[in-house]
Amino acid sequence: MKHFDNLCKSIGKIQGIGKKTSLKMAYYLCYENKNLLVELMHSLENASKNIQECSVCGCLSENELCDFCVSDSLSDSICLVENPKDVFFINECKVYDGRFFVFSKVNEFYLKKLEKMICKFNAKELILAYTPSVSTDALCFYLEDYYKNLNIKVSKIAQGVPNGIKISDIDISSLSSAILNRVSF
Repeated sequence: MKHFDNLCKSIGKIQGIGKKTSLKMAYYLCYENKNLLVELMHSLENASKNIQECSVCGCLSENELCDFCVSDSLSDSICLVENPKDVFFINECKVYDGRFFVFSKVNEFYLKKLEKMICKFNAKELILAYTPSVSTDALCFYLEDYYKNLNIKVSKIAQGVPNGIKISDIDISSLSSAILNRVSF
């Protein structure tokens, strides 16, 4: 069954889906729920034709500009993320009400593109939402220096102890950061 095998292989190319899961999904779509197969085909075709990167910030969009870049009601901060997928996770938290910028590479092109965005939206703060590391700290210092003429605050997301985890299960770096950056309440 050449077509079924090709479907299994295609599904298996999706990150996080193994051979066994792709077989189950292909079987389900072909034999148990053909309506879903048709719906999925249309959704994939529409996504392929209509989803693109926002020309200003790099987030996913169905237009040249994403919903964040056309909104007038967002805060004056820009959250820097490593890839567009991170925007979905941050948005799901419902605690951030600013704009985003996909800052996947530190080079002159992205630095100038970000500078245009800072000026366009009169941003007052850049928030790095990167995986905590020494290189993230270095990037904060670099951006602070690079944009010093724009008088913009540079910060990073907090790091520390996740909810529900035992102190003995936390790595030393995270525990140290949590103690050093403790807050009162």
